[in-house]
Amino acid sequence: MKGLLKLVLSIATLWLACVSTSAQQEAQPSSLTLEQAVTIALEKNPLRKAAIADTKAASAGIRQARSFLMPHLSFSETATRGDDPVYVFGSKLRQQRFTTADFALNKLNSPLPFGNFATRFAGTWNLFDSFASWHGINQAKQMNEAVGHQLDRTDQEIVFGVVSSYYDVLLAAKELEVAEQSAKTAQSIMDRSQARLDSGLTVESDLLTAKVRMAARQQEVIRARNTVEVARAQLNTAMGMPLESPFHTTEALAERTLSIPAMQDVEKRALKNRPDLKRIASQEAAQRQSVSVAKSSFGPQVNAFAGWEMDNPTFVAGGGGNNWLGGIEVQFDIFQGGAKRAELSKQLALEEKVVAMKQAAGDAVRLEVRRAYYETDASRQQIEVARAAIAQAQESLRINQDRYDSGLTTITDLLGAEDAARRSQTDYWELPDQLRQPGVGGRKLDSAICSGDAMNRMNTKRRLSFLVLLAVVSLAGCSNEQTRTAPSPETVRNIPVLAVQQANVPDLLEAVGTVRAAQTSDAASQMMGNIVEIRAHEGDHVQRGQVLAVIDDSQPRAAVDRATAADLAAQQQLVGADSDLALTESTLKRYQTLFEKKSVSPQEFDEVKARQQSALARRDMAKAGQAQAQAALSQARTSLDYTRIRAPFDGVVTEKKADSGMLASPGVPIFTVEDMRRYRLEVTVNENDLRYVRAGQQVSVAIDAIDNAGLNGRVVQVVPAADSASRTFLVKIDLPTDTHLRSGLFERAQFSRGERPALLVPRSAIVERGQLQGIYVLDQNKVASLRYITLGKPSGAEVEVLAGLQDGEQLVAKPGAVDLNGKRIEVQ
Repeated sequence: MKGLLKLVLSIATLWLACVSTSAQQEAQPSSLTLEQAVTIALEKNPLRKAAIADTKAASAGIRQARSFLMPHLSFSETATRGDDPVYVFGSKLRQQRFTTADFALNKLNSPLPFGNFATRFAGTWNLFDSFASWHGINQAKQMNEAVGHQLDRTDQEIVFGVVSSYYDVLLAAKELEVAEQSAKTAQSIMDRSQARLDSGLTVESDLLTAKVRMAARQQEVIRARNTVEVARAQLNTAMGMPLESPFHTTEALAERTLSIPAMQDVEKRALKNRPDLKRIASQEAAQRQSVSVAKSSFGPQVNAFAGWEMDNPTFVAGGGGNNWLGGIEVQFDIFQGGAKRAELSKQLALEEKVVAMKQAAGDAVRLEVRRAYYETDASRQQIEVARAAIAQAQESLRINQDRYDSGLTTITDLLGAEDAARRSQTDYWELPDQLRQPGVGGRKLDSAICSGDAMNRMNTKRRLSFLVLLAVVSLAGCSNEQTRTAPSPETVRNIPVLAVQQANVPDLLEAVGTVRAAQTSDAASQMMGNIVEIRAHEGDHVQRGQVLAVIDDSQPRAAVDRATAADLAAQQQLVGADSDLALTESTLKRYQTLFEKKSVSPQEFDEVKARQQSALARRDMAKAGQAQAQAALSQARTSLDYTRIRAPFDGVVTEKKADSGMLASPGVPIFTVEDMRRYRLEVTVNENDLRYVRAGQQVSVAIDAIDNAGLNGRVVQVVPAADSASRTFLVKIDLPTDTHLRSGLFERAQFSRGERPALLVPRSAIVERGQLQGIYVLDQNKVASLRYITLGKPSGAEVEVLAGLQDGEQLVAKPGAVDLNGKRIEVQ
């Protein structure tokens, strides 16, 4: 018993030691590199797991689509019992137990309860469905490709999020370091102010100002610490880890040399390798397969079926009967109430939507690439300015500290220099994209852009022999029908008939485009500062000069106050200089009189004259100082006015790109303002059709969104350079004033290309049969037959026939509601 107790105590001690060691290991934060963070995110991020699940579902969709090509088998075991006469009669026949005695009327009408155990094997096989199953398989493959591209895009977004969050942690740590250094500087200034106050060299207001600045710096340290914790939680979220997971970043912010390739090369690479564009292309191919499936529904279907059944009176009894049944079914839907044609129209409309989305996605990618390109180039230039600003601000702070200790400047100037030094360091570390460790982000980006290959496509030829046999049987059936003797057709009189002839109709080139405002402006800041107020939002009507946003004006307003004080001081100095000059001039006049009377020595006269010249020079210096102070005041007021972002013209705010609390930078747009009084339509025209477009040309414009087909526009500009990717030219068309016009609307413009030959028939000759259109065509014997045709665009009282009719054929001009199919027509 004691030995067992010792063993239990030893195991408990060992377990407590292991738990303590693991707890200490968990309490210590682990080192985390950027590569490790990306690896963890690609393994644990829930968005990637969801994307992988989508790929599995898409792969299962391919297998499900292929299952429609295979035969389907089923097995069933059924136990029944009852006294229904039909049931009893049929069950005995299936069990092969029917006897002569069962023909007795009392047994036929009122049989005794009878049981039956049926074992069935059944199978069906879709032999031919007008290739709908094959189109379904191709559609599933294309959707699988789209999901694969979406997985690649998800990986890119996850990597980008981890890299951004990782450097947000580094940036937050650096900002905390800057805030702590600023707090130390503020503490030093407060100590200097305390020492100068104790020495009687300054007033108590300087010390109070320094204490207020010290409190502000302490608050910044607190906010910086909170920012660090938020950034760490954001990185844990991006990696798919718990928010409180401890880690220690091993990398540090450092500058890197940015190599900026040509924008055209970057744009072509993005259009070629972006997974989201590949996904849309796969969706477009899948939608084309959906259209093919909808078209296949109009064709015939051939199904094979077979079954075998064994019947016994009990489950264990033997000697029962068995039977089998098999056959082939040919099915052709004649009329389904227009459902199939509606489904085809729906799929065609969805195909048009996917094509439009593909074009919109390409334009969005081009815009995104250009925005990133220009931001990167701006960052490369700003880093040099920011680095020089840090050195200048530090030197200015040192000089102001020495001058404040010597009593040559005020604490306002010292605190201003300290704030400038802090902001220069903050602005330097907040510059985007230039502070990245080389190799990591670039390799991930290249891998993300170049990822994804086209999936293998399979060619199948199964069941070809069966389809050929089915076609031969169908043709044989048609030939047998033709050999039958047809009855004499019925004659219909007084029916108008006409001969179809080609006519010239307008040949129109239709180009699609987007409505744009004729005047659009991006309102941006001319100085860097925090946005403290947003006074306009999307949809607001603004007037020229109206304030849209307010930037922190504490520094510019302080500069105005300093410049105003300096201007007042310069005026006082000029007044004093004028007084000194007047005094020295009057003194010089008196000494001149005394010198002429030889009452003063030449030495005394020269000294008075020198003082007059010195006073005159001081007066001139005072005038120059006043002019300089006024120029500084004007510049400070201009800088203060820059803190108000104003509307450039009367219009409407269509986009707000910043919020309160964000940092405004020079040249970075904050608002987009559009002049809604004038709009233009921008369309693209193929290089082969450019000869039909000229400046000043009047064109017809239709807007589907507002059902307005009566707008007439005028071509105002044809951009001479073609797009290198699409080989199209941009054409700008002025639109008339219309209150329904909005930016971004989809429009169609029609350019005249002259005339073209076409077959035109009167609308009265068209016969509607459900969703189909046809005409009655006369043969050589004047017998009318209904022929289905494909119609084009209407032209007045006539409509163009695209297919199903030839030049010179005769047709019924006005059939009305009478069925003329197979009847002989006597021409009116």
